[in-house]
Amino acid sequence: MSISNLPEEILVNILKHLSLEELLQKVNRTNKTLHAVISKNLYLWRDFDFGYPITINRDVLNIVLSKKQCLERFAIPDSTHDLTTPELDAFLVRLSGPCLKWLDLSGQRLSTLCFLTNLPSLQVLILDCCPLLCDSDIAAISKCHQLDHLYIGFCHFEPSTIIEVLP
Repeated sequence: MSISNLPEEILVNILKHLSLEELLQKVNRTNKTLHAVISKNLYLWRDFDFGYPITINRDVLNIVLSKKQCLERFAIPDSTHDLTTPELDAFLVRLSGPCLKWLDLSGQRLSTLCFLTNLPSLQVLILDCCPLLCDSDIAAISKCHQLDHLYIGFCHFEPSTIIEVLP
């Protein structure tokens, strides 16, 4: 019996023990059946977190957007992509959703944090080394009422502004 002959729910149960990185970079290319299961099953797309810098193209970002309703973790620390700063800002507005709990945008060239107002479930926000952010962006962080952890090292925020806006 081939793995391709297993029912989809059994394949998903097996595949859920692998990271999205392993699924996309290794398993996805194994055969058409596994590719189809990975592509359409939202459960497997909960954590977009590669743990190290990667190069992300527009196609991957569009796939991520199509899976956003189940996305709980999106982490692209120090990763490169082919988006301009305004395009990245627009992508993040479109990515916003009720399930996202962890967001790591370290090293990204963000020009605004307005997308945070659409992230009611966000618990962890990592913005280390985001050089374009300024004091006026801090107010958007205060809209994340479930935020437990905030990392904003090496940004250009005045300590007094952080204390004033964030509890």
